[in-house]
Amino acid sequence: MYFLQADEAEFRRTEGRLGDLARAGDFGFPQSVRERYARRVGEAASCAAQSLSLHHDYSVDEEFPIRFATYAADARELRGRWRLRIKFELLLEKTHGVSLRDAETQLRSRYARIARQARGMNDERLCELFLNSLAACYDPHTLYLRPSLAASYRTGVIRPYTLGLGCRESRGEFVIVSMHPSLSDPAAARELIGWHLLAIRGMDGPTYDLVEADALDFSNLIRDGALAGDTEVILELMNPVTLERKSMTWVRCTAF
Repeated sequence: MYFLQADEAEFRRTEGRLGDLARAGDFGFPQSVRERYARRVGEAASCAAQSLSLHHDYSVDEEFPIRFATYAADARELRGRWRLRIKFELLLEKTHGVSLRDAETQLRSRYARIARQARGMNDERLCELFLNSLAACYDPHTLYLRPSLAASYRTGVIRPYTLGLGCRESRGEFVIVSMHPSLSDPAAARELIGWHLLAIRGMDGPTYDLVEADALDFSNLIRDGALAGDTEVILELMNPVTLERKSMTWVRCTAF
């Protein structure tokens, strides 16, 4: 949804040298990808905004695939993908009773946030993404800890509350894959395995959209940020198969 075929072809020229470059401390490749990524996400956010201004004809027989087989050949094809994506997302919100105006506001906010997120990726986060991706090519059990996270372990900081749910990133969404045994209602938690966590909010606070959210920002929101002290939160969930949506009050745990 962001890169073009030309971008992939350019990046692949470095494919066989990434290990040697990392060993030499050469950070040029991930920096060049970050620059291109921020530019492409900004362009995509503009496409999304333009698509939100269109009148979409739902009588036309069109489909938006779960995943495209290749990168877009050019900017024109990519704009077409974004038109379909926005049309699908508006329809999805409509089927769940959200007004067109509210859905448009929500989606404009989402893609503006994703663009800011891409522009704001710092060296520490970039290094974490790059080294973990590279390490996974050799050993799936190897993990690089960014300095700020490693420092929190050294100082023995104990986080007061977590969700008690293990989430894995998949195609821009957080999928619930595990639960902590200390949860007060393990049966309810088991029923959530495989569901996508779309958003989270405090009982009386704003909603935090998690679609394509940075995993570090998600973690900080739960552990150190606006929701750190909340013993209960509201989860906004979607079943990826049936597209069923539900909101539920969730009691957090402390032993995760």
